Amino acid sequence: PLIASFYLSEFDEWLKRKKYKHVRYADDLIFFLDSKEQCESVFLEVEQQLKNIQLSLPRIDEESKTQIIAPYQPVTFLGLDLSYENEQYNWYIPSHIIANVEDSLIELTSISKNIQKKLTFSKTINRMEQIVLGYAHCYKDAESKNLKDFRNRLCDTQSKAINMLFKNLGIDISKVQTDHKSYLTLVFKTRQFIDKFYTGL
Repeated sequence: PLIASFYLSEFDEWLKRKKYKHVRYADDLIFFLDSKEQCESVFLEVEQQLKNIQLSLPRIDEESKTQIIAPYQPVTFLGLDLSYENEQYNWYIPSHIIANVEDSLIELTSISKNIQKKLTFSKTINRMEQIVLGYAHCYKDAESKNLKDFRNRLCDTQSKAINMLFKNLGIDISKVQTDHKSYLTLVFKTRQFIDKFYTGL
């Protein structure tokens, strides 16, 4: 991002003069315009400005990174979904992100695969916490409408994965006493750590 900001400084100044509503981060750029015709016109302007600094812009196409999106259609930008609702834009953490977390955690419930990877029980639990806390940290500053739900789903998904791990070991975790769970390192501080990331929500 720093190198991009330096290289695109003249382009950024041009954008300021044009007063187009836009967001740019590194080489990702999105405009908020009034019509399809204006989008096409601005595209040609931007294309020319980038040519001036030896950069190219993909053509507008459904299969291209450069697309014209209607206001009612959600668009993914910088890893977040942007949706137009009640005359304003709102950010959402994409549903596929929580699916990625679930897939990563469920994969760690396979005893045979863990043995092949030389993952002991404690290492498996630590790996689960690293995954959950990693995603929590990644999105902690996202001003998204579903941030609280995302936080809760991270913790719930981890709990389900742990239960599945024990089930695969032949242990019904619901029948294990609380102090025994602590002995088995099942009383985690993950939710406490995640709550710190989201202070003020």
